[in-house]
Amino acid sequence: MKKLSTVLLVLALASTMIFASFSGSARVDLGYNIDTYDYGFINSDSVKVSFDLFKIVAEKEGDQDVAVRISASVAGSWAFGGKGGAPSGTIPGNAPFDLSFDGIKAEVFSGDLWLVGITNMYGPVDYATSVLDELKDAKKSKATATHNIPTTAGIYAQVMQFKLGLGSTGNFNTKDHNFAVTFETPEFEFVEGLKASAAANYGLVQVAGGALTHSVGGGVKVGYTVEDMGSVSVASDAYYTTGASVAADVALNVSFAPVTFDAFYANTLAEYTAVGSNDVNYHLLSAQVATDLNKYEVPVKLTVFAKDILHKQNVGLDVTTSFDAVELTAGGSVTLFEDLLAGTSAPAAAKEWEGHLSGKYTHEYFTLEGGLNLGGRFAMAGNKLILGLHGSITSDKLVEGATFGGYYEDGKNLLKSALGDPADQYGKVGVFCEIGFGDADVK
Repeated sequence: MKKLSTVLLVLALASTMIFASFSGSARVDLGYNIDTYDYGFINSDSVKVSFDLFKIVAEKEGDQDVAVRISASVAGSWAFGGKGGAPSGTIPGNAPFDLSFDGIKAEVFSGDLWLVGITNMYGPVDYATSVLDELKDAKKSKATATHNIPTTAGIYAQVMQFKLGLGSTGNFNTKDHNFAVTFETPEFEFVEGLKASAAANYGLVQVAGGALTHSVGGGVKVGYTVEDMGSVSVASDAYYTTGASVAADVALNVSFAPVTFDAFYANTLAEYTAVGSNDVNYHLLSAQVATDLNKYEVPVKLTVFAKDILHKQNVGLDVTTSFDAVELTAGGSVTLFEDLLAGTSAPAAAKEWEGHLSGKYTHEYFTLEGGLNLGGRFAMAGNKLILGLHGSITSDKLVEGATFGGYYEDGKNLLKSALGDPADQYGKVGVFCEIGFGDADVK
């Protein structure tokens, strides 16, 4: 009884001590949308607060403290027309206040030895990530091995850095069932510089008494680092789902200064919206070599890439150089095929190309940025060149705590090419002032 009273007293005292951190900004734009003819002011402001509710020591067990903790962050924002762009529609009045909670955790733990959380479950990990797991013309940016493992309400546990997630929801009457279990090891170091970790996952889904869908799989990541020289890492995820083929992806990264090599492969992309029937079994293979010669006092970064090698073969390069306060980037690419793997070689009229040039000048009192984009097809067949421009000037030195600027953006198709974006042709022009605050800790 005495121990319980002590715990309640500590809880009462700790819960009154809320540590909060606030940040936010207010901004006003005055602009004109050349495409839609909208003009006027846009006001926007936002604020965010995050805090730890309390942390208490519940009891003692040997030499280890057994404790409970609850932490959360809450964010609220007001958005009047959207931050940052020139007008795109009518100027709104009072927009709704958006309140969201993020990162809520309630855990029982014992130092670094173990913990149990009751607010969610650990979801499946994605080991095979890469700078190349995006497709230039994909509406969804992330390519990954697909699975049908639900992330449901549940619990999670961690013992000596081994992670376990368990989740289940359903209804016996409607015969809807969701079940998932996930497992991940810590990163083991077998010999100096050689590290590896692995994960295994299982999921079951049934909808309205239909067929049971099982997904099972996992991933592995292995890396080797040579001190002061470089590193090599390879990661893969693979899943089998009832009634579907095995979905897998692999990412390779080799980095030995000043050269970095990346390769990425994925055989099923459920989120990729390709042309035709390639949505399910689309074999994405890409590779990239980059070198940064700044280490040798040569101000040049060079990147050569080949994306979607088995289908479209989009190949190109980017070069970045800098001197004094100026940074310049130039590059371009060509798309050689419509779908090489399917045996469809694109005619000359369908082979696309693009080029771009951008620059940045940093002055003591302002920053100036701008860029030019060109694009088209080798055989234009009456289609005009795609021409795009953008630019901005900003300064946070005129008044402390405030940023002033002007911009021209979204001018992506100035020549009204049939190949370009019909929505953003001439773009938007505007000026703005933004006042922000942060790192204001309140107790």
